Amino acid sequence: MPYQTSINVKRINIMKTKSKILNPRNRIYTESSSATTFINYSQSQEILEVKIKTTGEVYHYFNVPEDVWEEYKNEIRLEKSSGKFYNKKIKPFYEYDEIDE
Repeated sequence: MPYQTSINVKRINIMKTKSKILNPRNRIYTESSSATTFINYSQSQEILEVKIKTTGEVYHYFNVPEDVWEEYKNEIRLEKSSGKFYNKKIKPFYEYDEIDE
């Protein structure tokens, strides 16, 4: 699986991009999480969108496979920690960019 071995993750752009947010109708709100506000995914682009609760920042993570997205959704449905999954299986392994919401 792509997230088992850590890679040197880099931010794509230093400045916030003008990239559009993903379709808000597809968001999964993570009310019980102290780390994230919502997550979202574009299957066609393999982009995971995450809004951080404490800062309000929105990030796009690139080349995230659908099976990772499905696992993330399942963790949230089972009321497990969104932040723990994000910090262990997303943040260290996928290139990202901060976007304007």
